Amino acid sequence: MAQRPLMVVVGGTTRVGVATLLGAQAAGYRTCSLDLHEAAAADFSLIVDVRDERAIEVAFKQIDALDSLVYVAETMIFARVKETTWEQWNDVMSVNVRGPMLCLKHAAAKLKPEQGSVIMLSSVSAHLGADGL
Repeated sequence: MAQRPLMVVVGGTTRVGVATLLGAQAAGYRTCSLDLHEAAAADFSLIVDVRDERAIEVAFKQIDALDSLVYVAETMIFARVKETTWEQWNDVMSVNVRGPMLCLKHAAAKLKPEQGSVIMLSSVSAHLGADGL
């Protein structure tokens, strides 16, 4: 019997992440969540901080082959630009920009050739902006 395809969801404990895991399972996928916390909805979870490249590398070494990578992890700053600290800005960039690149970097060799897929989601704020600069 062929093994079911595997979808890795980065950010599997978010609302969108849980919905993605459940939808993937309904479509016949095995699911793995990469997140700061264990995802009850996933078939298995790996605890990973996407700000840490070594943790990402170690996580993907535990996965043999994957059919789909979905990145939904994100963080936001709830402050005006003039009140935003460098540490807050760096954290947002680490999770929302560097994190997806690092996950793709370490997942690329595990994606099935010519049939693997990558989906990167962003919040509506990326398109509409936030109020109150």
